Amino acid sequence: MVVLENTEFVIQCAMHGAELKSVFHKPTQTEFMWQANPAVWARTSPVLFPIVGKLLGNQLRVNSTAYQMGQHGFARDCDFDLVKQSSQEAHFRLSSSAHTLLYYPYNFVLEIIYRLHQNELSCNWLVTNKGNATMHFSIGAHPGFNLPGGMSQYELVFEQPETASRIVLSEGLFSERQEPFFIQTAVLPLETTLFDKDALVFTNLQSERVTIRNKHSTYAVDVSWQDFAYLGIWSAKGCDAFVCIEPWCGHADMVNGHSDISSKPGMQSIEPGEVFSKKYGMRFQY
Repeated sequence: MVVLENTEFVIQCAMHGAELKSVFHKPTQTEFMWQANPAVWARTSPVLFPIVGKLLGNQLRVNSTAYQMGQHGFARDCDFDLVKQSSQEAHFRLSSSAHTLLYYPYNFVLEIIYRLHQNELSCNWLVTNKGNATMHFSIGAHPGFNLPGGMSQYELVFEQPETASRIVLSEGLFSERQEPFFIQTAVLPLETTLFDKDALVFTNLQSERVTIRNKHSTYAVDVSWQDFAYLGIWSAKGCDAFVCIEPWCGHADMVNGHSDISSKPGMQSIEPGEVFSKKYGMRFQY
């Protein structure tokens, strides 16, 4: 486990998946991250790459060839290299290999950099196209945050009032349907029933920050992002112990799938030698 630490926080990140595993506040002995109970959800904060969400038939089509690809891609199940570490920064790297080329026919380097500053933790992604052709991919965050005392004690407070519809999922895929959800409101009370029909998924929200706030204490987590087209909010069905706030660059297949990765909605594209960079942040209050 790779550890970052300052006077108040201890951060733990795993080499496997370069996954953030723990944000522990020492003075109050508070753990902010979901602790991956395998009976409910066995992950804490996986990176979603080179796809976000589910593919129809678990197939990614590239230049008329079908590749098998599980939900959210393979990066979360790969061992990363540790490039750099200090008390305030951890820099991980995953490079394409004979193994990844079986599932995704592009040469790439994915770097994940965590930086700790006081009560703030940032996560920066760098994706480099090491091949000779245009590279298509998606990438997304999936951090799960603890809700001590149960979900009903919490609410989500968006940066500004939203009027937005929820994209309806059908067995994990994007359907053509949208349901009105926000009507000029910035506050969403959390209840387990919100997730009876899978994740809440929104596109083109006005807000670029949302706060998970305990209605009866000072416990809160701010999650911030810039220029992410999609936001997912999810918890395991019937579980009131955590919630995930998920800024995405990309999304699941439509219910009728896609003909080629180059035409799949929501994909990012970079030319040979180009670097894609994106960052999200978390601020922990107690």
